[in-house]
Amino acid sequence: MAAALAAARAGDTVDVAAGEYSEQVHLASGVTLRSHVPRAAILRAAPLANGPAAIAENVEGARLSGFRILAAKDMPIATGILLRNSNVEVDDVEVDGAGVGVEIRGRPTRCCGPTRFTIARTRAC
Repeated sequence: MAAALAAARAGDTVDVAAGEYSEQVHLASGVTLRSHVPRAAILRAAPLANGPAAIAENVEGARLSGFRILAAKDMPIATGILLRNSNVEVDDVEVDGAGVGVEIRGRPTRCCGPTRFTIARTRAC
């Protein structure tokens, strides 16, 4: 996923096949990252010290859709998704095993306004 996101441009969709992925993803402005089959792509986050499973920092118009974000089987994660100074849509995403499902940080900026995100059909366990 990381390589596909790095190559993606605004307007692109990165369609992820079913399976388990052990990596941290950095969302990109204008790019949709989605599970081809809803909740069939599992993003297995690293334990507490290694940060969130999905991160958006200074990102505009991105979308994260259809994923399950899970902690390692024997270790919880602090945060499932971190949104910092970003405008991101999160839909149909399940976060399980995290202290915080979605963490939102940000401050108003002159050009873009405050951090904003939209949640639809999302469940934190």
